[in-house]
Amino acid sequence: GYGACDAEIDMIGGPIRDVKSAYQTCTFSESVEAGTGTSICPAGSFPISTARGCEEAAARISGLQYIGLVASLDWPQGCTYAAGKSAFNERPVGAPAADWAEHGVVCQ
Repeated sequence: GYGACDAEIDMIGGPIRDVKSAYQTCTFSESVEAGTGTSICPAGSFPISTARGCEEAAARISGLQYIGLVASLDWPQGCTYAAGKSAFNERPVGAPAADWAEHGVVCQ
C-alpha cells in the first residue's frame, strides 16, 4: 500500500540493495537530511521526498535501522548498499570507495 515505495521495500528486504536500481543514480545535496535538500534525478526517478519516505517506510516494515540516502555526486561505480547501514551525508563528494565501505557501501 505504499505505491511507488513498494519496489523499494521489496529491494530492501534482501541482504544487499542496488542503489542504481533504486534511485537511477540520483544525486542529493548536502542538506537533504534537514529536509531542505534537492535532488538531481533523471526523468522517471523518485523526487527526494518520495525516496526518503520509501526508505523510512521500508525501515519500519523490515525492522532495519533507517538506511538513509547517500549525498554524493559521484557514487562509485559497481557499488551496492548494504542493508542496515547508513551512509547518509557520511562522506564528502569525491570520497574514495574505501571510505564509503566503512559506512555499508560495498564496492567490487
